[in-house]
Amino acid sequence: MRMTIRQMLSQISFSITGNHSCTEIGDNSKDVVKFRNLFSNLFFGFSGYDEIDNADQIQGIAYAKSLKLDSKALKCDYKLFVTGDLKDFPSDIRTLVESQKNIFNIKHLNIESNEEKDTVFNDKDTEYRKAIRRTYIFFGQESGKTDKYNTLYDELFGSGFNDFMCIQHNEAEHSLIRRMENTITNALYLEMTGISSSQAREIPITIKRNDDSFQKVMLTNGSLKKSDFKIVAVNDSNEFEDIQNKKKVFLKICNQDTFRLTLPMVIYFKEIADGVISTIADPSLTHGISKLKTLLQKNCTGNDEITIIVNNTDVPTDLKLYIYDGKIFVE
Repeated sequence: MRMTIRQMLSQISFSITGNHSCTEIGDNSKDVVKFRNLFSNLFFGFSGYDEIDNADQIQGIAYAKSLKLDSKALKCDYKLFVTGDLKDFPSDIRTLVESQKNIFNIKHLNIESNEEKDTVFNDKDTEYRKAIRRTYIFFGQESGKTDKYNTLYDELFGSGFNDFMCIQHNEAEHSLIRRMENTITNALYLEMTGISSSQAREIPITIKRNDDSFQKVMLTNGSLKKSDFKIVAVNDSNEFEDIQNKKKVFLKICNQDTFRLTLPMVIYFKEIADGVISTIADPSLTHGISKLKTLLQKNCTGNDEITIIVNNTDVPTDLKLYIYDGKIFVE
């Protein structure tokens, strides 16, 4: 997704004004009106709980809405919606959120229990939660957390977001880089074999179907040691950005080939390593994974023997096939 400066300015200006003139805004100081026109709501094309007609014509709003950040369950949900702890908001924003909470409680927590009204309540509850989450994304600040690497970003954009940003800005400790290397190699092992093993020291380079189906038997073309993979950061000289010390992040394979790591790819590997079922929907990500597999095939160490892997319930079994005198022997 790429946006021009004009498109960015269009979204920001709409988020500030909501396309209202000074006359329309007037001196209305009601909390309901203030909440309805909060920057956090307008940024996503909402007026309070309701979507604004034609707001999607602004490309930035359409893109922000497509991310569905306000639909993601966050760690702060328990505080916001169960205990009612709103201390993470600045005082002026907290007043608006408390007002909305009180209005919601009065309108919806004392309704009669029947199927039709329960449906109305569930819809209103969802809209309320989304609006409060949008407010938290922009204005919430957990005590003791820094804005630069807030753990909320990992929840919103994918686990591994902060680690990648840290490496990209040359602020990563060696332990963080090692942790990401282990994450990637564990994900590649699972990608190649279909099973997870953090204890394996080598990654078999398999030839298998290019889908998510589990294969019992796979032909291998060699293997790579997990120690053959290193993450390196290289200076990124970009005249269009004013960020100092920004790096390009690469995965170095066998001290020979390098593969450019992107944020979506790091998040994908983290999800795979954590056991999350992930479907690749981004064509560029699919292309990147295919390119990486080609480099693995290029650098793997093998021999002239035919080797197969048989996936068992615990660990895979390596078998070697020999052809002698017209017969196949298994070792």
